[in-house]
Formats: sequence, C-alpha cells, structure tokens
Amino acid sequence: MLMQCDTSVINGTLEDDHFMYLSNSLNESRPSPTAIQATDVINNIVIPVIFTLGIFGNLVSLAVFCQKNQNTAADHVEHSATVGLITLAASDLLFCLVGFPAVFLGLHGGGQTTLVGFYYTVYRSAFANVFLFTSTWLIVLISAERFIGVCFPFPARSIIRVPRTLTAHALVFVVSLVVNLPLFFKWKIREIPCYNACFCYVREPSWLLRHKHFEKVHIMLWFSFGTFIPLFVLVFCNACILRAIYRGRRATAATNNAHEAQALQRITWTLLSIVFCYLLLVCPSTLLHFFSITKLTKLGMYTQVAVVVTNLMQAIKFSCNFLLYCAIHRRFRQALALRLACLGINIWSPSGISSNRSPKRTLQLVQLENGKAKLTSNPPDMI
Repeated sequence: MLMQCDTSVINGTLEDDHFMYLSNSLNESRPSPTAIQATDVINNIVIPVIFTLGIFGNLVSLAVFCQKNQNTAADHVEHSATVGLITLAASDLLFCLVGFPAVFLGLHGGGQTTLVGFYYTVYRSAFANVFLFTSTWLIVLISAERFIGVCFPFPARSIIRVPRTLTAHALVFVVSLVVNLPLFFKWKIREIPCYNACFCYVREPSWLLRHKHFEKVHIMLWFSFGTFIPLFVLVFCNACILRAIYRGRRATAATNNAHEAQALQRITWTLLSIVFCYLLLVCPSTLLHFFSITKLTKLGMYTQVAVVVTNLMQAIKFSCNFLLYCAIHRRFRQALALRLACLGINIWSPSGISSNRSPKRTLQLVQLENGKAKLTSNPPDMI
C-alpha cells in the first residue's frame, strides 16, 4: 500500500513477484543477518552498477553494429547475423533500463518512495518479462540461422535473408507482448481516502489472480515457451553446430572467399559464446523460480541466497555481451578503437590496429591529422 499526503509519499511493503526476479516471499525461514546484509549490498550496489555497465555496453554495441551493417560489401548472411545482434543488444538494453531504477525508487529497503516508484513496482515485472522473453527467442533465432548456415551451408545462402530475419524479429516482439499481456493486468490499483485529507494507493489482485486455473495455465505456458522450448532448441542447434565444427563441416564450404569464410566463423563463435552465457547465467534463475512456484523443491533458509545469486547472474548476462565481443573478436575491438580515435580517444596506436594486415591497408583505414585519427574508408568487419 502507498499513502500520499500532499507531497509526502510513504511506501508499505510490496511483494516483488517476477518470473525472473524471484520473490523474497519464497523464503520459508528467516535468513541470517549476514544473508540480509549481503542481499542489501547486492540489490542496492552490485546490481545497479552491473545494469549501468550494461546500458553503456549495449549502447556501444548498437553503435558499432549499426555502422557495420552499413557496409554493403558484407554478405547477406553476415547482414542477417548483424541484424540479429543489433536487435539482441536493443532488447538487452531495455531489460537493463527496466531493472536499473529499482534501487532509486525504493523497491529495495522498504523505505520511502514516490508515486512513480509505486507504479514502477507494480509494472516492472511485466516489462522485464517482455524483454526477457524477447532476448531468449532472439538468441534462439540467431542460433537457428547459424545452425542452417553451418550444417547446411549451400541452402543457407538462399534461405537466410535480411527481410526474413527482420520479420522473424518483429514477430518475436509481438508474441512476447501477447504472452506477457496478462502480467500487465495482474494487479489493480485503488485509491482509498485516508485520514487528514490523505489518500492511499493499494495494489490488489485483479480477476486474473482470483482465477487460479487461469494463473496456473499462464505460468505453465510462459515457462514452456519462455524457458523449456527455447532451452531444447538452443541445446539441439548448438550441439549440431559444435558437432559440425568438430567434423570440419564449416560454412566455408559454400564459398572460396577467405575473408567471407573468416567472417562466418566469427559469427559462429560469437553465437556460441552468447548461448553459453545464457545457459549459464539465465537458465538457473528461471528454473529456480519454476521449481519454487510449482512446489517441486524446497530450499528452506537458502531460498533467499539462491534468489539473490540467480538475480545477480541474470543481470550479468544482460550486461556482458559487449565484453564478450571485445574479448573474442579482434575486429570488433578494431572498429571500436577506430571510432574512439575519431573522437580523439586513442586506446592504442593506429599502427598496431592490425598486426596481420599490410601497411598499405592500414594506411587506407587510418590517416593521421594533427595527431588524431581520421577514417578514410570503412572500418574492418567485426562479426
């Protein structure tokens, strides 16, 4: 309940019930003071810092990939993969933007909050689940494209097209909104007159929560299409990709162009790293919540610890793709360094931008003017 008197707003305890951000009401015994202190540190300091880095990283990834996608020399398979990474970065960015304000709006700590904070608490779950669902299926679509490209390289060149990729991504967003629509109507807010000309805002269960069968059906549908089916597809597609790579059946079989072959290999390893992080960091959170609400397992006093840890892991996943690109791909680092150099930020010397390129090619990419780098041609392909 939220009570408002003129401009003073006091927030009561609100249950934060997410699919992804697990509710502390799952606890079956009171946690220790050490666990409470650790939970406060993670919720109020660590997770906001991670979301801040995620917002910055996803914005940078969007800028680099959008510039990359303007390179008309790239193959349409590369363009489709880049479009997928752009859409994934946008979805991850929105997820970070939804989770970031929690500590500033009084969601953690039970202190004072504002009317905006009250509404944010009510609807954060729905918005976050939309982007969680969207990011999951975007990774599935990118995996499916790579599965076709690696295991069936010749048909892939006629199957994988940018318009088809864009249509599939738009469909993912629409389906995500439809699947998560009941979460926006899960609660209703009533304004109740209080004492001394004050009024209170109360969050009450809507008719959706009063129909337990509807809630159970929606939960099972959400976890089926938001967790288990994507998990099965990801495991299958990426197992086939790894098997094909192990056997030497790479996408390079469809082309004699060494540059294009290297680009396709970079796409494949980028996808594998993204999928690995998703399986490692996101799946434990959704599976824990599924087992908790279906009463299939009881963690007792360790529930809150598991909730905090899995929430932290999930925040890392939606914030770490930029670091993956920087760590795995030299071309991504090169393109990022060239753009920073245009802003006067030199993180390494232009002569060291590419150790295996000829000096002639390097001079085509960078021209020094008054000690600053200037782009003279399109930067190298990253992905």
